[in-house]
Amino acid sequence: MYPFIEAEQAGKHNVKRACELLQVSRSAYYQHAGGEQSARDRVDAQMRERGSSRPIRWGSAAMGALIRFRLASPFILISMLFLLFTGAGIWINWNMLSPIHHALSAVMCLMFAVAVGYSISIGFDRSGRIPWWRMGVVVVVIAMALGVAWVRDMV
Repeated sequence: MYPFIEAEQAGKHNVKRACELLQVSRSAYYQHAGGEQSARDRVDAQMRERGSSRPIRWGSAAMGALIRFRLASPFILISMLFLLFTGAGIWINWNMLSPIHHALSAVMCLMFAVAVGYSISIGFDRSGRIPWWRMGVVVVVIAMALGVAWVRDMV
């Protein structure tokens, strides 16, 4: 595409119009014409120097386990804290609560355990895509468990 724009420029035609037709920014064309590399090309070159065939980006199949677990860690932490505090509350107050409180608390623990499981699965997802669906499930399950807690407190 750049040779076409160069030909248009050599023929005294409009570079702006040629860039618009090819959907290229004029700054990118002039950067290419000046021999400068874009920031993305520089990163790609650095990754190739380190031995990687291509840079690792969100959405790539080569996304590392560390990046996936960085994404999953807030979900895991929040889910585990809710599970821990709910379980501790059941254990501490077992003799003071009614059977309906026991049942609703057990449902809450089960829901938080499901949230922990889905949170961990975010870290093990190898599809290469950001697991929006799983993150949404974790948020919805936590919200539902908090709703059960609200109902439990009203009983």
